[in-house]
Amino acid sequence: MAIIEIFYRKYFKNNEGKLNSGNFNNKCIVPYDCHLEYLYKYLQQAEMESNGKLNSGQLLIWGGIGTDVQHSFFQMLHQNDENVLLEILLPAKNLYTEPENFNKSNVILNQNEHKLYKRNIDSDLNSIQFTKRVKLDDLVEESFNENLSFIKDHHKLLLANGLAQSRALMNGKDNSDEKLLFKGNKPTTTILYSKLTPDVFGYLLSIYEHKIFTVGSYYQVNSFDQFGVQLGKEIAIEIYENKENFDESTKKLLELIEEMNKF
Repeated sequence: MAIIEIFYRKYFKNNEGKLNSGNFNNKCIVPYDCHLEYLYKYLQQAEMESNGKLNSGQLLIWGGIGTDVQHSFFQMLHQNDENVLLEILLPAKNLYTEPENFNKSNVILNQNEHKLYKRNIDSDLNSIQFTKRVKLDDLVEESFNENLSFIKDHHKLLLANGLAQSRALMNGKDNSDEKLLFKGNKPTTTILYSKLTPDVFGYLLSIYEHKIFTVGSYYQVNSFDQFGVQLGKEIAIEIYENKENFDESTKKLLELIEEMNKF
């Protein structure tokens, strides 16, 4: 992972073969797993605070959860000329369709479904004459099986969408109509894992942590200090304590804030 990032940041050649004329300054993290929705925010802090130093070549980190982002910034990824290093994370299996999770999921669903069915039945007692006893467990089992089938189909569709994005970015699509042209040749790293168990999640974070240290070592920066953060705190204290001798821009903003607080 470190080598890939360093290559595209420093040594990538564009279609004309020119070095550093088409390099990458940002990385987009897109997990197709709702449990990793905030991974890119964690990596913003872990990577940019650790290696965002002078002459480090640290990439800007951003992202979002698939398939939501396919309807937002993926339009730009597919057709815009900006270089974006995309990282897609895909679980091969859905966590809740594995045999060892059946009982746990069933208990959760049973509890919720029992409450739902009981509430519906109680509300209908005044208007419906039941001729036979309603078997709640049968209703729950039927609902659970339907939900399980839906989850499996949904996960298959999720995988198809994730793989389709990397393939489309790689191959593109020719068209004489410019608005329908996809140039392709856009790099994507796909991280495939079995399912997001606590162990796998720990391994995943440790890989990223190791990558951060390796990139920092390459650029010869200390990944464990954060003087940029400290500078902002120092100036914030000066402003909070109403010290003088600020620049004209800051003075004007402080004056406007004071004026607005009079009302």
